Amino acid sequence: MRDHIHERLQDVHKMNTKLIHFLGDYYFKKLSKKEFKSIRDQIIEPLSGVHSEQDLHDFMCQEQNKQLPMNTPLYRFWLIPDYEDGKSVIIAKMHHSMSDGLGITHMILHLCDQRDVSVIPGIRYYSFCMHFLVSLTLPFFVLKESIVSIF
Repeated sequence: MRDHIHERLQDVHKMNTKLIHFLGDYYFKKLSKKEFKSIRDQIIEPLSGVHSEQDLHDFMCQEQNKQLPMNTPLYRFWLIPDYEDGKSVIIAKMHHSMSDGLGITHMILHLCDQRDVSVIPGIRYYSFCMHFLVSLTLPFFVLKESIVSIF
């Protein structure tokens, strides 16, 4: 199950990224396949000793107050095989920058074997004019952020 989740996540937008700090701002940087493979054990962990709803509740209460390391992908999965007879549990924790309503839906659909991606709204198309305006203003934004970070 761990390999299945890891394989599916590498194709999901932002799930194969880490946060980097550049010129005073944070950006998502895509991980190489080798980097992504090397962090599998950090982002998808087996969890033992959880056999009741109270155990599950206690674990989630402890985890919610822990910050995710900013130099790795900003999510974690815990797998509880055989939680009950014939049932397993997957717990997901994500940084708020990755887990808006559509992001969670997209991620869950990618983990499923049978999925209909047509139910997810498409990504908004930017016109040539919008790309031009962004390209034109970007140097000024970088300059402003550089000056602000000096003072």
